[in-house]
Amino acid sequence: MTSVRKASPRFVDVPGGALAVDQRPGVEPAIVLLHSGISDRRGFAEMIDRLETEKSVVAYDRRGHGDSTASGDAAHVDDLLAVLDGLHVEQAWLVGSSAGGQVALEAAVLHPERVAGLILLAPVISGAPEANDDRSVAHLERLLEQAGDDVEARVRVETWLWLDGPRGPEGRVAGPARALLAAMDRTTIAQGRSEHDGTSIADLWDELPKLAHPIVFVAGGLDLNSIVEQTAAAAARTPHARHVVLPDRAHLPYLEDAEESARIIQDQVEAS
Repeated sequence: MTSVRKASPRFVDVPGGALAVDQRPGVEPAIVLLHSGISDRRGFAEMIDRLETEKSVVAYDRRGHGDSTASGDAAHVDDLLAVLDGLHVEQAWLVGSSAGGQVALEAAVLHPERVAGLILLAPVISGAPEANDDRSVAHLERLLEQAGDDVEARVRVETWLWLDGPRGPEGRVAGPARALLAAMDRTTIAQGRSEHDGTSIADLWDELPKLAHPIVFVAGGLDLNSIVEQTAAAAARTPHARHVVLPDRAHLPYLEDAEESARIIQDQVEAS
């Protein structure tokens, strides 16, 4: 299979510019990967290489991320539909990481016929009840406030929070994964776009019981307690959903163990 890391991205035109897209050819329904708010499509490259599937696999940079040139306030779900149409994909499994999970859920609500199922990795869910985080995050919140406009200080704290996890020591995840997340975060900060820009549905929480797709909610045991609890509650209120906790992972499990995350995706897709 062709590695997406060895190919140049193609670009799909959207209002205000174009989105950078990597695609590994295959059959439908495709698997479309939606990145987190502090990363871009590069974060999925190793996992794509480990996906043993005949299905087409797609990863793209949302506007305000990575190599995409699109500006303006268009909805992310509309951009997703533009990518599917531009690649002639009729239906896809959506794998949403963090803020990418919000996009995946919006697509399932607004365009259910285009969605085969959802695999949601610590997804953002608008309208979810407020939850109390454990005190282990307080020191990181203070460091982030102290960082101010210092980009490198901010990248350091955000990498600790989202890659190591608030209850993990700084540097728990080292090597290429750490360098990659820091590079992606710098690019995202430079773009200056909030992860909440482009949201279409302000209260997804109330939409969960209406979903008919097969869905798995995944949380890392080293992530914020609120996220672990929220994903469990979301799975409980969503038909045909299940909840998986990865005890030794944090917010971005595919950067820690790409093969493990690829297996979760494969198992869900093949079981449905």
